[in-house]
Amino acid sequence: MKRLLILLVLILLCLVGAGCAKNKDVPSALEYSGRALVIGVIGEAPKDTFRNIKFVKVHLDQIKEKSEKVDGFLVMKEYFQEASEEKYTELFLGLKKPVFFIGLKDKPYLIFIEKDLDYNNAPTDKAMMYTQGFVNLGSSEGQYWGTGLYNDTISEQSIHNMYIYVFQTIADYLSRH
Repeated sequence: MKRLLILLVLILLCLVGAGCAKNKDVPSALEYSGRALVIGVIGEAPKDTFRNIKFVKVHLDQIKEKSEKVDGFLVMKEYFQEASEEKYTELFLGLKKPVFFIGLKDKPYLIFIEKDLDYNNAPTDKAMMYTQGFVNLGSSEGQYWGTGLYNDTISEQSIHNMYIYVFQTIADYLSRH
C-alpha cells in the first residue's frame, strides 16, 4: 500500500511538472533593435509598441508626398480594396520605399501593381503569406518579401513577431540602398 501511495505521488508530481513546463514550440517574442524607423500607416496603426519605431498616419492620396518623410509603409486590411484600385497602381509602382500589406494572406500583392487585378477579382490562394511587401527598384525590377504567422495562428505574439520581421526587412533594405 505504501509503495502504491509513493507511486501515485510520483506520477502526480510528474504530471504537475509537465503541465507547468513552458511550451518550447512557441517562439518567444522578438525585439526590434535596429535603426530608428518612421513608418507610414494607411489604416489603423498597430496596437503594440515597438522600440525605435514611430508610426505616422497616411492617407492613400498622400503616399507620394509622404514617401520622402518615411522609411516604409504599412497598408492595413481595411484599405486593401481601395488601394487595389487601378488609380493607385502607378503610385505603388513609383514608390522607392518598401510597402507591406498586413493581413493580405490569401491574395497576391500583385493586385496593387497590376492594372487588370483588384482585391475583388484576384484569385485566392491559401499558400500566400499573411503579410506581403514589395519595393520598386526601377526599370521594371522589384523586390518582394513575405512572412507568415507562426503555425498560421493569429495571436498577439505571432503578430508582434511578424511586425519585427517587417521592420527588420525595411531597415535591411534601407542599409543597402
